[in-house]
Amino acid sequence: MLVSLMTCASFFLYVNWRFTATHAPSPIITELMSQPLLRKLEVAAGPSESVHLSPTAFDPYQTAYRLQVPFEQLVVRVRAAPFSDEVIMQVEGGILEPDHWLNYTCGTGETMLILHLTTRDKARTLNSYTLLVTRQRPPSPPHVHALRVCQMYQDCELKVDEARGCGVERLSGSRLHTPNWEVYWNSRQHLPLCKNGFSADARWLIPCQSCSDGGLSCAWDEARWAYPDCQHVATPRVVLQHCLSNTKILFLGDSTLRGMMFEAVQQLNGSLARWEKTHDVAIYNQTNRGHTTFAFAYYPKFWRRKLPSFELTLKRLIDKVPVSRVKGEDMVLVLGGVHWLSKIHMDTVLKFLSEQSLHGVKVIVKTLGAGFHQRVHGVHYLPKEGLRKVISHNQQLITQSLQRGFGVVDTFRMTYARFKDFTEGKCACHFHKVNKVRSDLYQVEGSVNRQYTNMMLQSLCS
Repeated sequence: MLVSLMTCASFFLYVNWRFTATHAPSPIITELMSQPLLRKLEVAAGPSESVHLSPTAFDPYQTAYRLQVPFEQLVVRVRAAPFSDEVIMQVEGGILEPDHWLNYTCGTGETMLILHLTTRDKARTLNSYTLLVTRQRPPSPPHVHALRVCQMYQDCELKVDEARGCGVERLSGSRLHTPNWEVYWNSRQHLPLCKNGFSADARWLIPCQSCSDGGLSCAWDEARWAYPDCQHVATPRVVLQHCLSNTKILFLGDSTLRGMMFEAVQQLNGSLARWEKTHDVAIYNQTNRGHTTFAFAYYPKFWRRKLPSFELTLKRLIDKVPVSRVKGEDMVLVLGGVHWLSKIHMDTVLKFLSEQSLHGVKVIVKTLGAGFHQRVHGVHYLPKEGLRKVISHNQQLITQSLQRGFGVVDTFRMTYARFKDFTEGKCACHFHKVNKVRSDLYQVEGSVNRQYTNMMLQSLCS
């Protein structure tokens, strides 16, 4: 049964109460109807599964609630209704109709859903209710260094390669003995650094107490995306500072690329002093003591009826960061996002750089990533049947990038294998989260985002 939570019997009675000429509303009801309050707030995990709010009873005057869901619960359903018909309910800019269910993604960690009550013309916010949803993996086991090494090519619920196994498995080639985590990584130290950012044989390696319990005993924060014959490592900060001195790194893409940029800034500076969720062009020129410039342009602005020109967005981005070396040899351009990048965009980049005589610009393509796999309000949905086309599209992007001399950071299988580890956001496509530590200090979190950012930085500085 769904939980429609009221604080006293009069509130429960009100839900089924009908105004008639012979039944005048009580003074309490009259007062409630004159205020911008909810008369109902329900949360469900599925068609028939209720969940428990904290505080455990809904009270129209209580505007903040908490909810904890298991890690496997990727979406919650929310339904609400105001006392007054003169009040409009809005969630993330969209209107929520009274008594209509809203699907909402639950990112790992904390996800904040804010329901605003506004005037009918939406000119004024009258009240706001917040629902803080927490979704986390089970705690990591202790003594990670002594845990056994397990592998995962893909998640069984969203397979991208029918020829591979799925889920957490015993390490390939370890029939009799599975090495412990510390010994295994020590044995790989002789491997060379990877020269590219893609491999058909890459997999997640995870320290676990058991490789056969569905990942419940694994230390997922320590998991590493690994290639069989080379290694990606975090480039030391002092190396980054020297390598990227007098360099301009431009990012052109969606919010997943913005997450890469902030992680790179944090690694280069040691901290993040400025953060904004920009959907326009932004410049960050105080990185590496002013010796490195980062810039970001958001594309595509999919919520607009008419998409802005990709070439115009590219021009605006490059115009913000003047080239100071011959042929743009001091510039790196990183392209990509969740699903939007295509051959047409890459050809536009080549054409524009050629016209501007910027033949020295290094271009890196971040390939497609996991996202839009949950049916939620306000974003498009990619059903499992449509995944085949996306898999083919990603492989074509890798081939086309190499043909044009672009570098590649392949995030496709990497993120689809960990698709449940997405952080806050309706698209279920983010693998980073920025937390405010104090007024002038922020921290980027997210081990998946950190690892593919490391791949990009290694390609620039190795």
